[in-house]
Amino acid sequence: MLTAPEWLLEEARRIGRARYRENRSSGRCHTNFRGDPATPALDAYGAFAELCFSEFSGLPIRVKTECPDPRSDVDGWEVKSTVRPLGRLLVPLRDANRYSVEDRIVLIFVDPPRFKIVGWQRAGFFVGVPDKLDETLPSPAYACSQKELLEYPE
Repeated sequence: MLTAPEWLLEEARRIGRARYRENRSSGRCHTNFRGDPATPALDAYGAFAELCFSEFSGLPIRVKTECPDPRSDVDGWEVKSTVRPLGRLLVPLRDANRYSVEDRIVLIFVDPPRFKIVGWQRAGFFVGVPDKLDETLPSPAYACSQKELLEYPE
């Protein structure tokens, strides 16, 4: 486990609050995969994972300019977070069409201020693959177990 600096925690909280406000004001009241309602903390975990991965990898955060909210990913990588040590890499069914087979998705375990890069996988390995769709979740998602992840760095 690595430990993030205090400034990174504060920035993740700021981004989390902004994302939450933007999603609520636009009517996009989302939930996590367990069906828990969105909160600023839920959005802050994702931002924390993105910032930690950027800091660790040395790659820049790329702010998506096509939408007004401050969502960002790390240059060339889609970043997903989990608060569960054995959590899976999940891509919501509703978002599956966003990914190409070559897209790289990395899973970050977050326990602020600590984090761990669990591993990564190409989207084509599991996104859109019928056997990888977990429909038992309140929000169906394509799932990749930690055993199936590749070690980072590549």
